[in-house]
Amino acid sequence: SERAVGPALEDLFNRHASARITVACFSSHLHRIQQIATIARDVGRRPVLLGRSLQRNVRLAVELGLLDERLVAHQVDPRDVAGMDPASVCVIATGSQGERMAALHTLAFDQERWFAVGADDVVVFSSDVIPGNESAVNLLVNQFTRLGATVVRSPRELVHTSGHAKREELALLLELARPGIFVPVHGEHRHLAAHADLAQRTGVVREAVVVARDGAELVVGE
Repeated sequence: SERAVGPALEDLFNRHASARITVACFSSHLHRIQQIATIARDVGRRPVLLGRSLQRNVRLAVELGLLDERLVAHQVDPRDVAGMDPASVCVIATGSQGERMAALHTLAFDQERWFAVGADDVVVFSSDVIPGNESAVNLLVNQFTRLGATVVRSPRELVHTSGHAKREELALLLELARPGIFVPVHGEHRHLAAHADLAQRTGVVREAVVVARDGAELVVGE
């Protein structure tokens, strides 16, 4: 459950109270961002937002009332971090999947861009590795370790939990919705096939279940 991540992050902040903490997560995961910002505020740290998509999403979330403006009201400019006590800031960054143009990659390989990472840093990957991104993520982990930082990852510590529904939850949704036509999306073909099989097990007739390839055109009704 997402509820379990908060206490784990809080414990992490308490154990590394004197370190500068950088947490990498998906910029679209507003609940996780809010959890991190809340913990940072509670322990006296000011937020630093690294990444254009993160800054944009946080701004929109505040405007829409989905994120408490007070949590990000005292943001620190990334260029000012170098001169601050490491224990006084919490960096939230995009790029947990090792994307070369993302903030976390820049932080790892361009030490003059914002601030230099070293022994006073803890870098937390608050995400799982999407299949296919293993090499890019390992490159970042090795680089941060080479710089002297402590790297924290899931599942060694519960700093992330999947946002994807489990099989039982998908079955419950199918039983409640009782769709006339079911088209599974997201994932590789084996995931789509398993989801289609689950739909049939919950009562959707076989002819109404369509497993489509990417790019296929599906016409529903005329």
